[in-house]
Amino acid sequence: MNWVLAGLLFWAAWRGGAMGYNKKTGVKLVDLDPDFLRLLPLVEEAFTERSDGVPMIITSGAEGYRGDGVHSAGSLHYAYTEDGKRIPGGGRAIDLRIRNLAPGKAQAITDYMNDRLGYLGIQAVLERAHIHVEWDVRHRQILT
Repeated sequence: MNWVLAGLLFWAAWRGGAMGYNKKTGVKLVDLDPDFLRLLPLVEEAFTERSDGVPMIITSGAEGYRGDGVHSAGSLHYAYTEDGKRIPGGGRAIDLRIRNLAPGKAQAITDYMNDRLGYLGIQAVLERAHIHVEWDVRHRQILT
């Protein structure tokens, strides 16, 4: 990891931990990948900058296990297999509520997150009922 990315991760961690986020009852953030967790303040900041004051609400984190049907089989939400083994690279996705946003805002937030955070490997996708945000380290740019 280079010094720029390390600095961004430190800054994100310094801004606050996962327990301070607005989330739906039952959402598990504790099992998220620690490096992804450190990027959540940047995700929240990008959301807030385009949401016209509507707070970010996490509706899904690392709940369930691979194969339970809650998320697709290869989803980055899953941190564990059915038998309790940690999935390498798992726990790197969250979903964000959009029903409380004004029309057009969800797409604007999604586009802004991709533009602003894509170089870190953050990918946002507007789905029917939420914004899916994942950290796919294969798509991050190596900063020098």
